[in-house]
Amino acid sequence: MNVRAPLLAVCLALLAVAPVPVSAAAMDDFVAAQKAHARELAGQDRLADALAVWRTLLPLGRPDGETSAAIAELERTIAARVKSLESRARQAYSSGRSGDGDTYMLKILALQPGHADALKRLRRSQSVVARRQQQEKSDNEYRTALRAAPSTGSHSAPLADPPGEDSPYVQLLALEERGDYAAMLTMADQVDTSDADSAHLLRGAHTALAQDAERRGDLVGALEHLEAAMLLRPLSDDPLVTRCAELRGRLSTDWYRKGAQLINSDLPGAIAALEKAVSYNPYNNNARRKLDQAHTLQRNLERIEGRD
Repeated sequence: MNVRAPLLAVCLALLAVAPVPVSAAAMDDFVAAQKAHARELAGQDRLADALAVWRTLLPLGRPDGETSAAIAELERTIAARVKSLESRARQAYSSGRSGDGDTYMLKILALQPGHADALKRLRRSQSVVARRQQQEKSDNEYRTALRAAPSTGSHSAPLADPPGEDSPYVQLLALEERGDYAAMLTMADQVDTSDADSAHLLRGAHTALAQDAERRGDLVGALEHLEAAMLLRPLSDDPLVTRCAELRGRLSTDWYRKGAQLINSDLPGAIAALEKAVSYNPYNNNARRKLDQAHTLQRNLERIEGRD
């Protein structure tokens, strides 16, 4: 180990090999396409989606003026709208207009998909409605069975209790109301995920756990939950796609920084970190160049040690 460190220093000092870059034209095309898409989304008033697309450019290096200005303006606009909607929602709920309040909360989620208060309030409203619908369905089925049952006198067998009370779906609802999302996922094998309502509940559990993981700084866990949520119930124009892209960009940046720090002291560790950076975001041009440089250093070291 003591011999390899000075060899690495020599290679770094003498390295005059230009890295093999990703095509500049291809990168320019990608950036231009992302910007055009972001502007189009903003023009459609899909501000959260537009912001997510602009942010996909951040892992590529220091953002240009247009990108920085667009992100700052969208963040200000979204924050102002959310504040106004929160005020309207509070007024609606306090006056008993729960439907209007839920509508405002949905608008908040369209602007900030992970808004904690909006998710909590809507989950509460959905649980109340779903429980009411499930009970009404069970009662109707029970009454239908009662009317259809043959009358065989006083010794006829009693009818079963209304169905559905202990079904996995109802258990999922109860766990969601308590906010026990981890327990919901332990029931996944018992749930028919082809049922849209059950899949929706499990998707919501994954999304809530992703938000919690991100808040704790566990970006890998957050990404895994979001990807599992999308697999459970794929949606067209799924907002989770852009959230996953943003997480991948952040993970790529983190691994790039770690690789850049290790390249002078732990070359294998640097290569492993940089490979992770590229795997999370193949468009991370800085990581690709640094990875190519690290591989070149490794080959030079192997040649020098081979001569010795």
